[in-house]
Amino acid sequence: MRGLVHTHTHEDLNLITPDMPTSLFIFLMEAVAGPASQYRPGARHALLVFVLGGTIEHCQQTAIECVENQGWQFVEPKRAKEVSTDIEQIADDTLRAAATHALNNGDAIIVYQDEIPSDS
Repeated sequence: MRGLVHTHTHEDLNLITPDMPTSLFIFLMEAVAGPASQYRPGARHALLVFVLGGTIEHCQQTAIECVENQGWQFVEPKRAKEVSTDIEQIADDTLRAAATHALNNGDAIIVYQDEIPSDS
């Protein structure tokens, strides 16, 4: 089960100009909830992070920073992919809402509520 979409505005979004190529990327990550997160401290969760930017490398670093800024620790990127900015193609409401937020604000984070077992 997915948790609520946790989002914030990406500070670098103001650096993007209309003539710059931008892409939307999605990152699957795992991270451990810290005391400042809204989840049980020490629990590992899967997260999906959408980031708007120029390169996948830069956006992955931005995604890690976004997750850490929300109180998560030991962030591990698992997969990354460029996705279409035509978000109407996204059938899932939560994913479409996160992609829309990222297109408008720079990034969006979805936290899966179920904890990842420590033995996996």
